[in-house]
Amino acid sequence: MPRRSATRSFSVEGVHIRKRKRRFLRIGVTGGIGGGKSVVCEMFKKLGVPVLSADEIARHVSETNAEVVRRIAQEFGPEFYTKEGLLDRKRMASVVFSDRKQKEKLNAIVHPFVIRRINEEMELIKRRTGAPFVIHEAALIYEAGADKDLDYVVVVDAEEEIRIRRVMKRDGVSREEVLQRINSQMPAESKRKLADFLILNNGNLKALEEKVKFLYHLFSKMAATSS
Repeated sequence: MPRRSATRSFSVEGVHIRKRKRRFLRIGVTGGIGGGKSVVCEMFKKLGVPVLSADEIARHVSETNAEVVRRIAQEFGPEFYTKEGLLDRKRMASVVFSDRKQKEKLNAIVHPFVIRRINEEMELIKRRTGAPFVIHEAALIYEAGADKDLDYVVVVDAEEEIRIRRVMKRDGVSREEVLQRINSQMPAESKRKLADFLILNNGNLKALEEKVKFLYHLFSKMAATSS
């Protein structure tokens, strides 16, 4: 059920909405580092929406799936795993954020397993709960081609300077390190152009919460009125 097969479109504040006939919606939430994607997903959680985190699933897969562990150790070296069998994420980050080819290599190993697991979890949620929609939270929705399995994608973004300050404060890193991470990701403007919905997170948490509530009620209504 590709997203691009929607029967008609309309827009709210310049953001295109593709309406389709379904009772259970699969919503992606993505955005660059420091944009506020995770904060938005936490707000959806508080409203009772199931949220599947690609990052959490990737961490689990990279430490418990024998095939993934074998391939990562083979490609990057066994030293990227601790004696306890945990992936040294800090060490891995230092490699993939500075080398795009290495990042693509890691993603090629992990992403197929993550997407498969998320799709399985979505089906379980659809069958076992009365939730009108579920959220797939991931930084790399477009890069991994996961948007093809989703009904809509919400991009959460903010001005670059705001993003830089947030990450510096949150992670205790330098401006140069933040810029390196930003430059290793898909450009924010490209994600904005692909978005079905765009949340600009330049203000305070109260303003952000109002935007999340708006989308929550909109998605719930869209699911309820689909047939």
